[in-house]
Amino acid sequence: MGCIFLFYNVTIAIAMTNIHPFTTAAACILTAGAALFTSSCQPASPESYARQFATAQHVSVHGYNGRETLTSRVYADWGSMPANARRAMEEYIKGAEWKTMDYIRPQYFIQVDRSFWAICIDNDGNMTGIIPFRNGKDARKMSVNNHFKMLVNTTDRAPALGYAILKNLAYADGLRVSTRKADGLETPVPAPPAMKVVVPPKGAAPSAVPAAKSAATSVSEPGATEETPADDTAGTEEEPSADSAAESEDTTTTDDAAVTDDF
Repeated sequence: MGCIFLFYNVTIAIAMTNIHPFTTAAACILTAGAALFTSSCQPASPESYARQFATAQHVSVHGYNGRETLTSRVYADWGSMPANARRAMEEYIKGAEWKTMDYIRPQYFIQVDRSFWAICIDNDGNMTGIIPFRNGKDARKMSVNNHFKMLVNTTDRAPALGYAILKNLAYADGLRVSTRKADGLETPVPAPPAMKVVVPPKGAAPSAVPAAKSAATSVSEPGATEETPADDTAGTEEEPSADSAAESEDTTTTDDAAVTDDF
């Protein structure tokens, strides 16, 4: 009986010894598989998409009739993306981060080599973000209701960059606009970036009239032509004093709309 009990214990010990490496290996495989699945579900960094977009050999613009139902959509290929829009879009992606959206409103589809990306807007016609893809995936096959990972620029430049993109692609929106018009719907126009009001320093109001008069006089001079840059008239104005310059430094702000001049 003692021998049988001893044999039983030895058998169990051997079995446990043999099973342990298998269990450890299986656990490692499951852990690695879970990590791989998790990483595959995570979108790539915005910077990687910015590089993909910047180095793409073929980038073209595709408008459509704005229909939400996939089977009722009609697309129009407008050819290569304008350089200004492409540059603004690249800058937009560089400053973007991932946001989850439950509903999207595509306005343009951009072919980036073999894939199609979506440029999305809100109800007011302003840009909300970009949905990019890799490996030949097509944003045109997406429904509008789902959980989407969207690149949304959250920097101070977002309004100006978004406006520059839409402004430079407006030529490709005719099909959507005409379809909405036939349905009795108006098409919102994207709003320019908010103009920041420049508050003049105290005591500067009286000098505004002479300055304006001086500028008007310089324009009416015989030597002034349409080709003369506006900066040429700036030299006729008086240089501000050190005190007024210091005071106006805190009140002068930049115009966000000026960013669109670069695109």
